[in-house]
Amino acid sequence: MRNNVKAAINLDIQSWIQPRRLELKTIASPKTFALSPSAKSTTKFTHMHKWPFILLLAALACLFNLGVRAAESDCSMSGTPVGGANLQLGSPDIPRDLPIGGVIPGTRTVMDWTFSCASTGITKNSRWTLQLGYASSPTAVAGLSNVYSSVSFPAGVGIRVVNASNSALPLATIDGQTNSFDLGAAPIGQKSFKWSGAIELIKISLTPAAGRTPLTMTPGVPSQFLGNGTQTNSQISFTWYVNKAALTTCTVTTPTQTVILPTVSQQALTGSGASAGTTPFSIALNCQKGSKLYLTLTDANNPTQTSNLLFPKGGLNGLSAVKISRGDGTRVSFGPDSPSANTTNQWLVGDTPDGILDIPFTAAYQTYSDSSGATFPIGSITVAATFTLSYQ
Repeated sequence: MRNNVKAAINLDIQSWIQPRRLELKTIASPKTFALSPSAKSTTKFTHMHKWPFILLLAALACLFNLGVRAAESDCSMSGTPVGGANLQLGSPDIPRDLPIGGVIPGTRTVMDWTFSCASTGITKNSRWTLQLGYASSPTAVAGLSNVYSSVSFPAGVGIRVVNASNSALPLATIDGQTNSFDLGAAPIGQKSFKWSGAIELIKISLTPAAGRTPLTMTPGVPSQFLGNGTQTNSQISFTWYVNKAALTTCTVTTPTQTVILPTVSQQALTGSGASAGTTPFSIALNCQKGSKLYLTLTDANNPTQTSNLLFPKGGLNGLSAVKISRGDGTRVSFGPDSPSANTTNQWLVGDTPDGILDIPFTAAYQTYSDSSGATFPIGSITVAATFTLSYQ
């Protein structure tokens, strides 16, 4: 007579994302401008007229310096952001599916200014500029036009400045002033200038980090004047905090499945370590690139056990069990349902692909008694497992 056994495995899914935080800070190093002309004369005079003429030259030089200082300090700016502002611009999230080069939602900040200068106005043909603070140490991002990273920013986050036509502006050295965006012409005699545009944060890598994103910018005309009279009143500080850089994750396409093992004879499962009824199954995922995927299987009926066998409820001391093996034949050992790195018996599946990922397994009956004459009990056996995905 042949005695038959059969089994079913129920699978359920739990998945977590582990965000990471990085905090960086920087102190802006302001730049000041000074203009101090000098004159030299070698004319000879009689003793009677020498001192009055020297006094006259000194008076003229003093008046000349006062004229230049008036042009430097008599310029003001109106509009938004106001000169000297310290802007705290919120905590944007980076969407998982945002492509590299995409604008991080909620980070676009409009700049719209009118500059007015009294006295002589522009005294030398130049350019209106918006200069990044020296502490930013901007670096052009390869493959992205006019996008810049900074030592002050979290990894994977950059900036871009655009004009009213939404054209990205390059950083350049203008009239000796480094790290400057060119806003437009500043011809001799000009006393008013208007400019509008925006600054925005850009995703520049697959796995951007979380953290503080500070920068400072100062408008003005190089070596002539600052946009709002003084460094303090002209410099504008922008700060975002990227509070959740979303990791790439996977969607489970088979959230619950039942694996039916075939009916086998009891004779096939006689003896310690006997195995039979091997049946393939897989966990199907739909993923995007950008993470390393780890997986842990947990015995749902006995969640604290960490052996390489799956037991029926209350069956830890019995003779019946099911073994699970990975696609390469490696036996799966079970662990807790935690997404934390280095969880017991967590194993690396690999890098997430851009598309479908099938993780292959097999299930089989397994005896585990130390007695050489042990046989697998007759009847059905039901075991259950859950799996936990961890993105690292």
